[in-house]
Amino acid sequence: MSRDPAIDTLATLYETRGKVEAALERADATGTLKEEVQGHDSQGCWFAVAQRADEATWERVLQKAVHQHPRHPGWRNLDLDVGRVAQYAQLADRLNEGELRLEAKIDDTPELVDAIWFAHGKNAVDAVCLLSNFQAAKKGTGFLALGGPTGGLIVTNEHVIASNEEAENTNCEFRTYAASTDDTRVEVEPLGPSPRRWAGAQPEDLAFVALPAERVTALRERFGAVRLRPAGRPKVGDRVMVIQHPKGGAKQVSLFKGEVLAVDGIYVRYSAHTEDGSSGGLVVDLMWRPVAVHHAGRPGHYNEGIHIDVVNARLDAILQGP
Repeated sequence: MSRDPAIDTLATLYETRGKVEAALERADATGTLKEEVQGHDSQGCWFAVAQRADEATWERVLQKAVHQHPRHPGWRNLDLDVGRVAQYAQLADRLNEGELRLEAKIDDTPELVDAIWFAHGKNAVDAVCLLSNFQAAKKGTGFLALGGPTGGLIVTNEHVIASNEEAENTNCEFRTYAASTDDTRVEVEPLGPSPRRWAGAQPEDLAFVALPAERVTALRERFGAVRLRPAGRPKVGDRVMVIQHPKGGAKQVSLFKGEVLAVDGIYVRYSAHTEDGSSGGLVVDLMWRPVAVHHAGRPGHYNEGIHIDVVNARLDAILQGP
């Protein structure tokens, strides 16, 4: 494939044909451009293009040049074999079509959210807690939810808190973060001495721990609580986030990769990352509404949570009693 049109266009733009040719040959030989242009008193614009290209190939240089000079007629002379450069040139035409306005809607994809979205997120994150049972060598995640006879319950997995005895020996640590990470309020104390634990029937892997009313009031004032209703309605392709304490460490949110892969009568499966210690984490949709309680995963395939409808139904059945 001849590169003469590309070299001619770059040379016209940056008035440094020799340096352009040398840099392109250097890219072919080593895959790098940076060493070739460093130290040269070349035209500032070309130097910026090559410098930003760093270790990319010469086609990347062309792409950068198209972005810098989208209307240059030289791009129309490039052979289509140059690859994606021709697409960039067509894109340049589209970018310059239409009237330039002070603001514009790009497409119909919903993107803007009210700023209160961040406040709702903080409320959900603050209500998630780290559960540690040193006697049983267990660490997991849970969250304070509204409901129960005293106004609040810790919701987690049965494999995290498997009995009343384990509940009494499990430390419950809440953290809320202000503007500075140094301003961290922490509460660590056992769920006991007299919490009441209810377990969901297998295979739901759920546990609810009721706390004394005065303690629920204090926790809700400091850390808030999750409303299990209204709940999100997860569908395949929806984005979800898991609020968790991976490996029993700092509270984290799986923000970028969570996509719902499957939904059945009991479980929601998703691609969000979790680790040991994340069991019992709160799974929320992009509106911070609860959609599941995380409980397990199949490494390399999916993670899985108990559907929030199952959580609510099990809690209703437990509180209504036989």
